[in-house]
Amino acid sequence: MNQFVYQYVPIAVSMEGEFASAFAHRMIPEGIQSDEAIRKQSAKTRQIVIGSGSILMNETQKGQVLPMGYDRYSGMQFSNRDFITNAVLWLTDSEGLIGLREKNVVLRLLNDKRAHEKRTEVQLISTISPVAILLLIAGIVYIIRRRKYAL
Repeated sequence: MNQFVYQYVPIAVSMEGEFASAFAHRMIPEGIQSDEAIRKQSAKTRQIVIGSGSILMNETQKGQVLPMGYDRYSGMQFSNRDFITNAVLWLTDSEGLIGLREKNVVLRLLNDKRAHEKRTEVQLISTISPVAILLLIAGIVYIIRRRKYAL
């Protein structure tokens, strides 16, 4: 453990705002004509900089792919997948999609007595209605095609 002498070193940084363009101070090569001005600064955007690309790698063991974030030597499962999922959601979040993950949904239980009484009725409706709708749509399409292509 003596080889890791630095503690609390950030391995990933999230940034938000306007960033300077990498092409702002470069010369335009000869022969390229463009009416558009080079953007010196980006629009308001988000970026994540990660210190190592190995966070996305999956290890293999005896030809089998191990889950992302699994360390085969210690047998521990790290949260690489959760980190990448949250990072992508944060980068693409335009309408508060991350907040939807925290939303609680209240499940309402069925009335047991009524559910048992209406069981066969619900089963019949659930199995017959999709077939009936499909046959109705097929019939309408058949009639329309027959009228359209009749000589």
